[in-house]
Amino acid sequence: MEERVGEHGPLNIFAEMLGTTVNKGQVIVPADKGSGYFKGILLDNFAGLLFFNYHLNDNLIYQRPHQKEEVNVRLENYPYLLFQFRGCLADDSVSLSQRFVQISTMGINMEEDVMSGKDRADLFITINSKHLIQKIPNHSESLILKSILFNERPLFFEYSINKQIQSIITEIIECSVPSNFISYFLSIKVDELICRLLVSLAGRQEQTIYPIHPNDLRKIYSVKDQILANLSNPPIIESLAKNACMSETKLKRLFKQVFGDSIFNYYEIRRIQKAAQLLKGGGQTVSSVGYTLGFTNLSHFSRIFERIIGVKPKAYCKLHL
Repeated sequence: MEERVGEHGPLNIFAEMLGTTVNKGQVIVPADKGSGYFKGILLDNFAGLLFFNYHLNDNLIYQRPHQKEEVNVRLENYPYLLFQFRGCLADDSVSLSQRFVQISTMGINMEEDVMSGKDRADLFITINSKHLIQKIPNHSESLILKSILFNERPLFFEYSINKQIQSIITEIIECSVPSNFISYFLSIKVDELICRLLVSLAGRQEQTIYPIHPNDLRKIYSVKDQILANLSNPPIIESLAKNACMSETKLKRLFKQVFGDSIFNYYEIRRIQKAAQLLKGGGQTVSSVGYTLGFTNLSHFSRIFERIIGVKPKAYCKLHL
């Protein structure tokens, strides 16, 4: 195991941007710049791990090098897939519903993702798609799995982190084995983590997988942000499509491909998750939370809440007293 990601890779770039150096595969954020660390590990040339766990006083501005001077952190010419586990290194103040993983082929926006962010609690894993193809010989049985592993078109997917996936990530972070077993342990856990994730993704029912341009991806995430910023009002597809400069058909198609759900279902689930978060925090009644999130019929609120969370709102409150 090598605790670095290339002598001219993201660790060195990050260190240079912070005015410090790489020490044993890790960059410690200088006290005058913030707190935390950035760490890289290579595993047997099939996977690389990048741990981002820091707070910066100011945003770093990544300047893309000129083409002739460009540092080799781009992945387009390499058979690697990128798995970005967002919020997975955070403490319990960040709920499971706020943690998610993004899967991309061809290193979409690799530099910007690695070199940006004021507050980070993320784990990035790059893994060789050929390694996965060898591990999953029947990958062609799933269209989405085949599309990801072939790694020939720009694709992007997001999936919520569940308790099972978070538990494996925690084992990777803690890595509580003797030093001579670390590489073996991490290799197994990375394979297990990616396997669990791909099993879930393979369950999606896409009939066609469309390549996604980075500009369209930014627009889709802008739509997501608009939905999350206004959970008390149902999304209006026509308005969202107009703001994104897309046809309604294209917007709905790409949104479902990226997030695995329709725009309305995505909105409904996040609205109820927000309701659960408010109820868990205490200090608000079921009716006040329901009205705050746009429900005019509390019986309807209770039914939707039970369908998504598993219990009625009042019972949920009692469980979190």
